[in-house]
Amino acid sequence: MILLEKKPVKNEKYPYRIIDGQALIIDPASNVIKLLNEVGTKVWESIDGENTGNDILKIIIDEYEVSPEIAKNDLVKFLQELLTGGIITIDNTA
Repeated sequence: MILLEKKPVKNEKYPYRIIDGQALIIDPASNVIKLLNEVGTKVWESIDGENTGNDILKIIIDEYEVSPEIAKNDLVKFLQELLTGGIITIDNTA
């Protein structure tokens, strides 16, 4: 899948904090806070502009008891949600 081959990058317009192991991402335009669960937070922390989606997939599979197929489907869905919301962009140079 093409989305997994690219490097997701956090949009600097969305401030965030990690509190008690959970990422809180703030949408400054609407003042809405998006609270991520443990796996979502691990994905968020792995979005560093260096890891590709496939790198992040490997991190999730290695750290959590989840089948590669479920992890892949969930990751693609989550990345697409972040991308659609403008919370991440994709580095197309990867």
